[in-house]
Amino acid sequence: MLRFVTFRTLILLPTATLLSVLSFSSLALPETCIQDPQRRDQCPRIIYKNATLPDPQTGEDKTQLVCICLTDFKDLLLEEKDEVAKQIKQMRINSWTAQLGITEEQLKELVKY
Repeated sequence: MLRFVTFRTLILLPTATLLSVLSFSSLALPETCIQDPQRRDQCPRIIYKNATLPDPQTGEDKTQLVCICLTDFKDLLLEEKDEVAKQIKQMRINSWTAQLGITEEQLKELVKY
């Protein structure tokens, strides 16, 4: 017995598949993206990692998917030679850790890849 595929079937199947993919992929979106607050453009180099960070609502540590703009932190793991550069870098680190509610060690661990 021959079965004919209607135009309606051709439209509905891909649409249903696309909707199921979109609804599943929304579960995998990161809850937190870490980047320089001064950034106005799209980040050219992003990585995704699982990280344990404090939940903003409960304050308890929670493992979550995090996106990290590596471009903003490329100098974080390097040693500064100039004293002024060291102080500026430490101020940036203090600002980021305060905003994220994490320690300097946690921040450095996050940006390692």
